[in-house]
Amino acid sequence: MMSEEKRTKAQQDSIELLCRQYAEAFDAAGYDIPAVLAKKVIPVSWTQGAIKEYLFKAVMRATCHRKDGTPKESTTELNTKEVSKIHRQLDKWINEEFEVSLPFPDRFNRDE
Repeated sequence: MMSEEKRTKAQQDSIELLCRQYAEAFDAAGYDIPAVLAKKVIPVSWTQGAIKEYLFKAVMRATCHRKDGTPKESTTELNTKEVSKIHRQLDKWINEEFEVSLPFPDRFNRDE
């Protein structure tokens, strides 16, 4: 069985950019973290780190596993297909729930 390629530096940069763009889009649309996570806590604005930890990594832990069956905990463990899979699932949910959708940043749409 052929192993999947590890996620690339460009994909890692795109993960970071995507999380920042989601944070900015949520804030612009008026959705604070509790509104998205449906928890009652003090309102906190979205940041790139919050998007990555609470949303991106949540999907990663639920869908991407090591050979021993344990969830992957770091984006450094992801392969290229897993990065795309996480984005598709995350963007679908965000679009359905909050009407916010973003393409995965690539060399053609990396507006920072």
